[in-house]
Amino acid sequence: MTSIDDRIKAALDAESSEIMADLNQDDGPFRMMANSFRGNLGRWVILVYVFSLAFLGMAVWTGIEFFQALTAYDRIFWGVWLIIFMNGVGLLKMWVWMDFNRQATTTEIKRLEVVVASLLDK
Repeated sequence: MTSIDDRIKAALDAESSEIMADLNQDDGPFRMMANSFRGNLGRWVILVYVFSLAFLGMAVWTGIEFFQALTAYDRIFWGVWLIIFMNGVGLLKMWVWMDFNRQATTTEIKRLEVVVASLLDK
């Protein structure tokens, strides 16, 4: 019986060390970005990036129109649209960084679960 128990324990230790090695990798922003496309919210992240690029293009266009405007009314009109589109870009970027924060928090919780499980085994 002890040989089977020892083999099971060795297999579990090997598995937990693999999990810890995977969790101990320091995720940089590029890896977090790639993980966000593969996660549960992958389609939403793609949609957010598409809208962010569209808003950025619109902001550039409205900025050019703002600086080429001749009347005060036109400058106010294009300036308001420029502010709206730049706020949209900023808000979408904040959503992306909050998703990165969610990923980091989830990874830390998983790491803590593995550590607690290993402490309970001892």
